[in-house]
Amino acid sequence: MRQLVARMKAERVDVGPDEQVLLVKEAQGFINSACKKLGIPRFTTHALRHLFGTACLEAGVEVQTVANWLGHKDNGAQLLRVYSHVRHDHETEMINKVHFGSPADPVP
Repeated sequence: MRQLVARMKAERVDVGPDEQVLLVKEAQGFINSACKKLGIPRFTTHALRHLFGTACLEAGVEVQTVANWLGHKDNGAQLLRVYSHVRHDHETEMINKVHFGSPADPVP
C-alpha cells in the first residue's frame, strides 16, 4: 500500500506531500468501475467504512481506539450507536464467553 500511495503521489503533480492522494469521489468512481467489470453489486466507500468499524470491534479493538481511527470526537458514542451491529456468528461466539458461575466452575 505504501508503494501504491507513493506512486500515486508521484503521478499527481498538483498534490503536496501532506495532501490527500485520492478524493472520495475519485475512489467511488474506481469502485464503481471495478464492480461493473466484475459483475458484482455496487457498494460505496461508506460501506467500506462500516465494514472496517465492524471488523475492528469484532476483533476486540477498543471502542475509543476505533472511534479515533474513524475520526469521531465523542469517545465512541456514535460508534456504539452505528457500527456496533455484529454478525450472527460473532454474536454467538461472544455469548458463549458469558458465564454466570464462580470462576473455578468449568465452562460447559
